[in-house]
Amino acid sequence: PYFSENQNSFRYEAALSGLAAETLPFQLVIWGSDFVKRPFNSSAFQNGRLDTVIDELSRPLPKEREVALWKEYQKILHEEQPRSFLYYYDELEGFNKRIRNSDVNLISTLYNVYDWSVKP
Repeated sequence: PYFSENQNSFRYEAALSGLAAETLPFQLVIWGSDFVKRPFNSSAFQNGRLDTVIDELSRPLPKEREVALWKEYQKILHEEQPRSFLYYYDELEGFNKRIRNSDVNLISTLYNVYDWSVKP
């Protein structure tokens, strides 16, 4: 509990930790200047323009506008570099062909495991 407590209170000069499940919706809750609404912003990064982009991306948009905003989002993070990402590991998931109804996606390998069945 001490690491999380210190990290969430910004009591550090540097921290090394892991971050997983960075799917697109989740990225919108990581960054943001309002630390109460954005509890995963442990690097205490604040950027007014990014806040505006996040707010706009949080509602339905025409695809062209959404793509433009995601590019701006990535540009801001690239230029400001609130975190240094050391590596990303790519997982390869495999299932026996007897498994039916599996829906592997970015959220979880076992996303809909309750719907799975095994063909005899």
